[in-house]
Formats: sequence, C-alpha cells, structure tokens
Amino acid sequence: MVHINKKKKEVSSETKNETFTSISTTQEQNNNIVSSSYDNNDEVRSTTATEIFDSIQNDNTSCDNQTITTQSFATNNRQSTKKSLNLGMWNWEAHTWNSSPKQFIAKIKSKGINQIYLQLEIENKTIKYIDQLNQLLDIAYKNRIKIIAIEGSPDMVIDSGLKNAIERNKIIKQFCSMRKNKPSLASIQYDIEPYILDEYNQDANHIWKLWVNAIKMLSQSWGDKIEVVIPFWLLYIDNGEQTVKSIKSYTSKYIIMAYRTNYTQIYNISAEWLTWGDKNEQKIIIALENGLIEDEVDKFNISSGDNEVDTYSSHLSTRTANNEISFMGDEKRLFETVRLLENDLTQWRSFDGIALHGLAL
Repeated sequence: MVHINKKKKEVSSETKNETFTSISTTQEQNNNIVSSSYDNNDEVRSTTATEIFDSIQNDNTSCDNQTITTQSFATNNRQSTKKSLNLGMWNWEAHTWNSSPKQFIAKIKSKGINQIYLQLEIENKTIKYIDQLNQLLDIAYKNRIKIIAIEGSPDMVIDSGLKNAIERNKIIKQFCSMRKNKPSLASIQYDIEPYILDEYNQDANHIWKLWVNAIKMLSQSWGDKIEVVIPFWLLYIDNGEQTVKSIKSYTSKYIIMAYRTNYTQIYNISAEWLTWGDKNEQKIIIALENGLIEDEVDKFNISSGDNEVDTYSSHLSTRTANNEISFMGDEKRLFETVRLLENDLTQWRSFDGIALHGLAL
C-alpha cells in the first residue's frame, strides 16, 4: 500500500472568544458530555481536511446566513431518557499506547472517549506489538471503551492498492478470530479519500465508482458491514447522493467529516446528513478536527445553478483559514461544541455520536 503521509505544519492560532448557544430550545443542556458506557460494535495517514469548503450551497442556503429551525423526527415513540454519547477519537501512532496500554486508556477515559479508531502497524503480514494490543483490548473492555481498527489510503481504489488493503483486512480479521472468546476489535473503519488522487480531476465519477467497489470488496472480505469515513460535500456533488446510497449494503456507520469550527455551519452540515440518515435508516457520526493544520486551498466541482440546464462548473478554488477548519488544539472550545451538538443532534434517530481528530495525548 502506498503510504500517504500529509504532514501538518505546527502553527499557532489565537481563537476569538466565542459565546456558544445551543440551537435547540426544547432540550435541556447536559453538562456531563459522556459517561463511559459500552454500546452495541504499510501505515495509513491521518484524516485530512482538504475536502472542506465554504461555498457548497447556493446563496439561498448559505451557512452563514441561514436561519436555523430544528425539527423533531418521529419522537412519539422515543424515550425521554438521553443515552450516553458515543464519543470517538482517531489514534494513528502506536507509540502512544504500546509502551503502557494502561496509561493510554487512562488518558483516553479522562477525556470522556469511549471509542478509539486505532491504526494497527502491519509488517511482513504480521501485526506489530501484538502482546501490547491484546493487553490494550482487555483494559479497554474493562473500562467500557470500544476499539475499532482504522485503515485507509487513496490508492485502495486502484487494483494494486485494493489487493494490499484486502490482504491487511484479512490479517486483522484473523487476529479477531484468535480472540474469539476475549474482548476484540469491535469493527473496522475505512478512510480512503479517493479525491486526493491526481486522476480524480480527470474523471471524478469514475474514481467514485472505484471507491464504491473498494468498499464492497473490503466489506465482503471482512464478512460484515464496515464503517466508512466520508467528506461532508459528497452529498452535494454530481451523482454524490447516488454514490452515498451505493454503499448502504456494505456500511454500518457513515462518519461525516464536518470539519468546521463555526457552530451554525457544523449544525447545518450535520442536519443534512442526519436527515438523510433518518430517511435511509443509516447511522451517522459527526466528525470534528482539532489538529494543528495550515490554511488550505481546495478545488471542487460546485453546482452553478438550481436547474438541470446549468452544468457543474469547472474547478473553483477557495482558501479556507486553518481556524475555520480546525479547533487548532483548543480543547475547551472543542468540547463546548461537542456538548452543544450532543444536545441539538439527538432529535435525529440516525445520530450515533461524535468523532474527534487531532486530540493531544
């Protein structure tokens, strides 16, 4: 597998003082973000934010200008007791846990995390640090924390890359079978991001078809549905919704990279996906970025109009400031946002939690 390692330049960022106001007026805010409840399931690179952009919607639905009205969907049969939030985080570095799994879990638990998306290092068809991994799984189980394997690289949509991905998939599956009567990995997650490939600019539709095929093949190899990481804008591009629907049979959860820091924008992105999730009976996790990143220049095909006569425009470039994409290490502000999202998003049946990228350990 081609290893994609997009290093993020460490930069400082001053965050403006911001008052967080819950959009929902019908639910009481819960200051206890989570409890550690246990609910029902070559290296890879960390998730990037290059796919995020501001002008995804037309003028009438601008995130900055839109008036938000929350709606309740099918609440008649819903219990009034709020369940604990599934709060996950990505962890890409083995050195954070292989020296002391116990200390690692203690740090994770102190942040309220109850799901870990863990990169496994595989060398010569063997998972490295196997003893420490076994210990980590046992300690996590005792602390009611689920561990999900995370895999992903854009070249997984290409024949050679997909072949290698399936081989890794089988190695991880074999490891799980060896822990049949012990705590094991709850699932496997794929963060492929095929739009990073150079070929994407020539034929985006073809690349997404290859992506759908990769998801299908990886699910079949795993023998069950898999979790899939998706850029929020996929729902809006040409043939995007059909692409999203094409993987329903193979996907247990959609992890939506809603990488923004403005609460209204995050809410609007989440509302779109959760409404889709309710309609299609799919679980949705909303992901936020906290890593130290640079400003990014993004290119996208954006609809040039509302009617079918207007075609998708040529690539448009937008520059997005780093502190509009990421909370830039400001965990206080990040977790305030998590608390508000927990309050506002539980009205959707499909809401299955929040995932955080770039938490410091």
